[in-house]
Amino acid sequence: MTKTNWCSSKHVSSWYKIGMLHGGVHSLVMSSNGMDGCLPPSIGKLKQLRMIELATMPGLKGIIPSELCSITSLKRLCICRCNLSGPIPYEIGDLIELEELQLFGNQLNGFIPSSVSKLTNLKLLSFGEYTGGNAFTAGQLPVCIKSLVNLEALFMANCNITGTISITLNF
Repeated sequence: MTKTNWCSSKHVSSWYKIGMLHGGVHSLVMSSNGMDGCLPPSIGKLKQLRMIELATMPGLKGIIPSELCSITSLKRLCICRCNLSGPIPYEIGDLIELEELQLFGNQLNGFIPSSVSKLTNLKLLSFGEYTGGNAFTAGQLPVCIKSLVNLEALFMANCNITGTISITLNF
């Protein structure tokens, strides 16, 4: 696990995989870094975050804290191939600037919240791919997906979701 300068007295801008912009934490990008534990609710205090990418870390478990959904500047939220469980917080719909939401390869359960319909800037939505989905309650593709007018890619494999998607192509 690489954690150069983490929790040291050095400025946070020198911490491994932390991006800074205008004096605030702009990005947290960690993949295959052996991180374990839970996402702390205090992550919601990083109000300038634009990108969170935490991938391929099976030791990262627990729930998605609803406080994370208060970071309204987020453009990209990718927590994939980890071991998160529990439902997706309803507050996920508060992340109206999101362009990418990727949560595949976890153990998320319950229903996809209807508040996803508020994420009209989404271009990519991935709750499941061939490498792993989630353990959502079996059912039809949520109607809220139809509100995502800018969506370019939708991945729902291995999520217990069924049904068809009607598409209108405009050329």
